Amino acid sequence: MASTSARERWRAARSLAELCALGGEFVAGRLEAFPGWGAAALDTESDPLAPVLERLNRAGLWTLCSQPGACSADHAIARRAFVCGFASEPVAAALRGPLPAGIEARVLRADDPAAEPVPVTIEHGAVRVAIGGPAHAAEAECCADWLAPELAAELARWPYVCAWQREFGPADDFWRELCGRLEACPR
Repeated sequence: MASTSARERWRAARSLAELCALGGEFVAGRLEAFPGWGAAALDTESDPLAPVLERLNRAGLWTLCSQPGACSADHAIARRAFVCGFASEPVAAALRGPLPAGIEARVLRADDPAAEPVPVTIEHGAVRVAIGGPAHAAEAECCADWLAPELAAELARWPYVCAWQREFGPADDFWRELCGRLEACPR
């Protein structure tokens, strides 16, 4: 039997659960491309997050972008840990409620007014990366060419979530708390 290309596997998906399963395969290195940018692998900085991102995908969060938290020795570069993606309704509900200390989140819908972006990377005093603004439609559009048309249309209606560490710097507690909270959601 001939191997099915990654693009064909993404196009065959019919639900968020299937996208999450494929997302988990991608971050674990078992699927060779991701919708939108067609990346062959995670960015090097995200390699240590692969097990966490796989868990989040299994929990119902189709992870689209993330970064570990860190600060350079001279504090010229500071990063908050974060993850953004499309979520199941139970995951969105879990991120709307009171969150553990150190975690903040935003749940967005396509028709929500644009929210103020949250800086997650600062280099030499300037914001280099921000999340949580008007990304919902852009992310849906970016992935649409890789998905079945009916799923691409549905994607724009799903909650888009961003969760981030309140403080800049290392983030072990953030990932542990976030995974625990989302893994407790009903499927």
